Amino acid sequence: MFSLLILIAGINHHHHTFSIKSSECSKNKKSPIRLMTYNVKVFNLYNWVKNVQYKKKIIHLIDSIKPDILCLQEYVYDDRKIFDTRDTILKLLKYKYYSETFLQHNKYFHFGMALFSRYPIINTKKIVFNSSLNFVTQYKIILPGQDTVCLFNTHFQSIRFSYDEYKYLDSLQKNIEENKIRKFFPITDKIIKANRMRAGQADYIAKIIDKCPYKTILCGDFNDIPCSYSYNLFSDKMKDAFLYGGTGLGATFNRFFIPYRIDFAFLPKDFDVCNAEVIRKSYSDHYPLVVNFKP
Repeated sequence: MFSLLILIAGINHHHHTFSIKSSECSKNKKSPIRLMTYNVKVFNLYNWVKNVQYKKKIIHLIDSIKPDILCLQEYVYDDRKIFDTRDTILKLLKYKYYSETFLQHNKYFHFGMALFSRYPIINTKKIVFNSSLNFVTQYKIILPGQDTVCLFNTHFQSIRFSYDEYKYLDSLQKNIEENKIRKFFPITDKIIKANRMRAGQADYIAKIIDKCPYKTILCGDFNDIPCSYSYNLFSDKMKDAFLYGGTGLGATFNRFFIPYRIDFAFLPKDFDVCNAEVIRKSYSDHYPLVVNFKP
């Protein structure tokens, strides 16, 4: 009965959560454009034993998909090129254009996001939020047919659980006890704070999008689920590509036992979605989302 009440209470959000595959791809002569968005978790840099192995797996996965536009969050670049990312991607996938934006730096490493593209990137602008290590990058790209679009590579506010908090949350699926539940309440403060910050960040980006003179593509790691404020803010004005071309829940975050869809690709309403797919390879704590579309 309780499960039924939960189901009824959330009925207005179910159509945002579950997709039955369809295709609206037009039969015009345009070839579909393949977009991939992927939070690569700094290519597992800090897993010192296996970081090179996982970096290779991530890049080989990208190469197997061969996206025309590749948006990466939690990207890293090594000045020494020992832990090489940029040059390997450029060489393997033969991209003509790329843009990197960084917010954090240490002696050798730079952390941020990157865009690799087969189409010209004519402008890049980093959008930084107050009191946050998350940010958004805005680009102008010229698509085939001389169509200029604004593309936003997005990484909204993370909750930033500690290792011990992740370990505690994982333990709840095995054994829920009263003393464990008490430990959950301090974690809720982090969740509430991050939700408020994401809402403000989403409002700020929505205002920039409203002023953009070109059609807009918005993709990346939103750190929010389909019933959230930020999701609904953009889904009211744009097209959630997975709902139009994907199948099932489309969960993209694999860290918890409950599947979450927190990575999205929003397209203009008049773009056709040929198909959308979440690639279930656990090389990062996110699965990549791949979308084929026609402007």
